[in-house]
This record gives sequence, C-alpha cells and structure tokens, in this order.
Amino acid sequence: MKKIVIYTAIIAFIFTSLSPKIFLVYIEKPMNNSEQTISFGGPIPFLKQKIQLSENTKDYPLEIKLQPLKETKTTFSFIPFLISFIISFILLFSVAGLFLRFMTKSENRDHK
Repeated sequence: MKKIVIYTAIIAFIFTSLSPKIFLVYIEKPMNNSEQTISFGGPIPFLKQKIQLSENTKDYPLEIKLQPLKETKTTFSFIPFLISFIISFILLFSVAGLFLRFMTKSENRDHK
C-alpha cells in the first residue's frame, strides 16, 4: 500500500508539473487591452504570464501555449499548485485503487 501511495504521488507531481504545457488557453475574441495576464496549469492554474495578444480580429480564436519561462515574466503560485497536486493525486489514487481492487484476487471474498 505504501508503494502505491508513493508511485501515485510521483505520477501526480509529474502530471501537475507538466499540465501548463498540456493545457492550452483558448481566447475566442479580442480583449480591450492587448497585453493580458494568462494563467496556465491544471486542474487549477498556477503559472501566470503576461502575453501580448494580437489586435487583428482575423487572428481569433487563439490558442495560446505556455511561452518559455526564460523569455517571459512568469509568476508561480504555490497554493494553487499544491491544490492541483492534491486533486491529481486523489483522482489517480482512486483510479489505481479501483484497478487494483478488480485485478487482484482477494482471499477474503465470500464466494457463494
């Protein structure tokens, strides 16, 4: 059981860390200000970047990817990252528990 918790925590940490690269930001129409702060990450965004958006309406809808961290000013928020990690851990742990429950044969089951 201890190994399952450790492996699940490692996978949840990797998934949470890579989520800003996985999930894109979708902007449907132009905004009033062309410089916007965009949030990345999932399930709760924890990275924020200031991005210059196009003012041309023909460019919309836009899918914005996370820019390299060295090139743009990026703000990291620890509490949303921690909450995202916990959500990912709980989801993965429940799926692992269900998988192991149905894939392993238990000697304590009562067969009638």
